[in-house]
Amino acid sequence: MIVPSLCVMACLTYANHGLQADEASPSSTASPTVNAEASGLHVQFSLNRPEGNRYRRPYVAVWLEDQENFPVKTQVLWMQTEQPGPRWHRDLTRWYRNDRLRKVAEKTDLIDGISGATRGPGQYEAHFDGTDNQGKPLKPGKYTLCLEVAREHGTYQIIRHDFVWGDQPIEQVALSDNVEMSNVSVSYRPSSAIGE
Repeated sequence: MIVPSLCVMACLTYANHGLQADEASPSSTASPTVNAEASGLHVQFSLNRPEGNRYRRPYVAVWLEDQENFPVKTQVLWMQTEQPGPRWHRDLTRWYRNDRLRKVAEKTDLIDGISGATRGPGQYEAHFDGTDNQGKPLKPGKYTLCLEVAREHGTYQIIRHDFVWGDQPIEQVALSDNVEMSNVSVSYRPSSAIGE
């Protein structure tokens, strides 16, 4: 009888911290591990666990917008897709609004296609390989990296960073932290720099 009690206590402990038993240690990447020398935009970030008893894992979106604020590539989309989750999708305010426009233009549903489970506190990485949501190469020019976090019983945060997708590398640049995300940095390696 002691073992089932311990199991129930462990499950409740994980539930109270917004974790599932198989997620006690966070995965290290948002996408499969990428070589730091690979071309493209590399984004590193940590999800924090703010103080308080009502912690829930946040909804997270990481995407690129072109100069006209059109969402050309969503790389990270962590949200609950089964009920009751969909009613909170709009809490990712900017991503959700822009995705509705993108959905009309591209006639595809990213939530069904690329979304993944929410994640607990930990360090993560996203990699943009130079293609848009349809797999076409991104045109050289100015883009905005967006990292958006919304958490039930928590806060809403967004980080935006302008950069140029072109032939000039960008060494690792630290971006501003907030209560939901820390250790946010970005670097860019153009495909022309490979092998130099």
